[in-house]
This record gives sequence, structure tokens and C-alpha cells, in this order.
Amino acid sequence: MKKPTLTSELAAAGLTLALAAALWFVLSVGGSNRPGGPLPQDVAGTATVGPAPTAAPVTATWPPFEAQHQPGVADLLASPPAAGERLEVDAYYGGAQELATMGGGPPPPGDQVACPHWPAILTDRPFAATLQYLNVSTSNMPPAGAPWLVAAVPEQTQPGSRVPYPTLPYHARLRGYLGEPAFAGCVSAERVFVVEQVVQVYEQDPPPDLATGLQAPADYAAWPRHADASYGYSLPYPPGWRAEMADERTLRITGPQWPERAVTVHVYDGETRYDQYESDPAKISPLLQGVGWGVFEQGWPAFAQAGHESQALAGHYVEREDAPPDARSVAVLFSGGGRTYELALVFPTGYAASQELLTGYTGIVAGFRLDADPGPTPTAPVRQDLGTGPFLTEAQALAAAEQRAGSPLELLAAALMPEAAARRQAEACTAFMGHPDGVWLLTVRGPYEGQTRTLRLFLDAVSGEQLCGEEIAPPAGTPLPPPPGAPTLAPTATP
Repeated sequence: MKKPTLTSELAAAGLTLALAAALWFVLSVGGSNRPGGPLPQDVAGTATVGPAPTAAPVTATWPPFEAQHQPGVADLLASPPAAGERLEVDAYYGGAQELATMGGGPPPPGDQVACPHWPAILTDRPFAATLQYLNVSTSNMPPAGAPWLVAAVPEQTQPGSRVPYPTLPYHARLRGYLGEPAFAGCVSAERVFVVEQVVQVYEQDPPPDLATGLQAPADYAAWPRHADASYGYSLPYPPGWRAEMADERTLRITGPQWPERAVTVHVYDGETRYDQYESDPAKISPLLQGVGWGVFEQGWPAFAQAGHESQALAGHYVEREDAPPDARSVAVLFSGGGRTYELALVFPTGYAASQELLTGYTGIVAGFRLDADPGPTPTAPVRQDLGTGPFLTEAQALAAAEQRAGSPLELLAAALMPEAAARRQAEACTAFMGHPDGVWLLTVRGPYEGQTRTLRLFLDAVSGEQLCGEEIAPPAGTPLPPPPGAPTLAPTATP
């Protein structure tokens, strides 16, 4: 079985990583060489029935949790039972989160079973399998070396059936077994625990901040606001949190439970804009550098309708690379009035993850306002006029096109024009990369991919580099002549 990627796993789990554009944004997490075995995202996929998987003892390197009940997941993994042996285990169930249970996807082929998905994780301590903030829902990984299992139910062992996530209590004693042959082809099959019975329920539902999708706090409209007249902005922050200036340009907002995890607001001179036509990474703003980034906009209903009316600011979301282990670093960038406003947070993941912290950050970003409305987001800086050149001649442009094609071309039309005019002329090529001083637009006919085709070519008028090419369909019934240099066939007489 091919090991699924994190991207395919998130798709199968029905989670939405809602970042536009380039989000853009590939979430990259450690692989199966971590202590304690592969991470839970490795479980998903499909498998054919095979021999019962056997489990070797797993020594958890994560510090033990003083659980109220025993035995737990770590105990079971330390002394794994024989395949099919019935036993009981006390565990917290990650799939009890409402968001996690929304997953789905099509059923597997009729001769295969769907491997369990990792949000159905069983752990010895409370664990949020899914984290939500801003317009993002993302998977949360357990710490390296932490003990975990993945829950399944007997219905999932039947080929062709689809049970996205078992319906189980948040914290309970479960009876079942390891080593189900139906999951033998799944990665981490030795960690799949088939639950046959809920023996005792300790907590039916997860804590409120994990039980539902991201919602504005009930008191959101009453959150105090911090205003900075010098730099022209204001924002709400949760009651009980401290808002204090770290320096002239940096505001720190700190919750009492997370003194080292402050939301920071920093003001930079100059606006940060993304040019979708820019092909040179060195010309992208340093504030947009990181693991990934995308377009971001305020105004999602859960917060906009709960107080602190949104200004519907548009900006960018960035995930940075400066986070320590078991943490993630994110930022939102808004621009206006010749400045860039960065709202950033480094938040813990794994067992230390806190949805309350992320909800607080989301509320701050949702209610952020600029004193002066920045107006519409500027469009990309497309060149409206020809630059200074020097430009290739028409003959030189055609020669460059022929060199790239590897054969002579018949020139049907040619025009030297500014970038903006070239984009207006284009159809499929309207989004060609770069901002050339000028563009040679050549309409040519010649041999392409074994056939005679008519193409519109866009060439950098200075370098001759082809920016893009698109095929033009000839008028219906128009015969295509042979390309230059092709032999001419003599007509044959008809009787």
C-alpha cells in the first residue's frame, strides 16, 4: 500500500485548509523515523485483507501522564497482547471533536477496507486532534514518542464500507483488540484498536472549546479594545489578558495561562503586497517568506456577527519557519497608509495545544481595524507602456521562436506592445509571469507536437524568452497549409 501524504490524509479526513492562492501552504510534518513509531497521519488509506499484524513493544519517550484510570494506552503498547486477544483500555478519544466527525469521503472499492483515519486517535491524556484558528482547520500531531492508538469499529473491517469516525465517548474504558487482519495492509496497522464495547464512560463529551467548530466567545462584543493613535489602529483582546507595548512599534497581548505565547502586533514602514505575476522569489517581500502563505480576508460570520464589526481588510496569511519543536508560527499581514501591520502568534501543538489561545488570537485578528480605511487592494503593477528596451527586431523575435520550436515557422502577424496590452490580447496566457519592458506578440503556423498548428506566442521583447504560448483554432473549414519546407504533393486526377 502506498503511504499517503499529509495532504491526501487531510483531504480524506474532510478537513479544510482554507487559504487562498498559493496556500499555498503545504503542511510538512516529521515522518516515521520519529521515536515511538510513525505519526498517526500514516494510518489512512485502503488495504486488502492480510495476515494479522503483530505489535512489538513500544517504549514511549513522552513523560507519563498521571491518569485517573488504568490501564492506559502506554501500558498496552509496552506489553502488546496477541492479535485478537480481548482486553480493556482507558483512553481519551480525539474523534469526539465535532469537526473531526465531519470527515468522510467516498467508500473504498468493494474488495478493500478503508484504513482508520488519525483523528480517531486514542491517547492517555486530553488531546485535540484538530485545531482551528482564523480561517484554518488543521491537524494537530501528538509529540514525538507519545503513545497512541487509532480507534476502529467492527463495521470498518468489512470491504467496501465507509465509517469516517467511530462514535465513541470523549473519555471511556473501551473493550476490543489489536491485530485485525482486515487492516494488515494499513501503515501502523499494529496500532489499530478495534472497539467492540464501551465498558464505562468517564466523560461523554469533550470540553466546550473542543466540542464545536470555531465560534466567537459569548462575551466577544464586550472585549476591551486597545488603540494606538500613533500608528493608526485598534483591536479587541480577551478580558484578563494584558496588552502592553514591548517597544515603540510592538504590542504584546498575553493571556495568563500562556505567558510565553504572546500575540504580537508589529508595525513596519511600507506596505506589503503580493504580485501574482512576479516569478523571481528574491523580489517577494521578506514578510511573506516562510513555510507557506496565502491570501487572507477578515469577515467570517462567526466573529463578524458577534461584535467588533469587521473592516473586511484583505491581506496575507503566513506560516513561518521560526517555531520551536512542537509549535507553529503564524502571522497575518494587513497593509494601509504606507505601513504593514503584522499580527503574529507562536502557539504550542501536541498535548500542550490550546484551542482557547487560538480562539483568542482569532478574535484579535477578526476585530483589528485601521483608523483610515485603506480602500481597495491595489492590483499587480502591470506595465502600461513600453519600457526603454533595447528591443529585438521582428526578425530576431521570429528567429528566437524558431530556435525554440526547432523548425521554421510561418509568421502570420507580429506586434511589439506593452505588457498590459499583451495580457489583454491573451486568452489562456493572460497570467504569464514577469513584467517585461515589452512583449513581441507573434502569430505563427508550424509543426508542433506532430501536427501543423497556429499559435500565438508571447516573447520577452528584450531577451527573446518565450513567456507563454496558446493555440489559435482556425476558422471552421479552413485547410491548413503544410509548414515551410515541407514537400508539395502533386494533385491526383479523379476519374
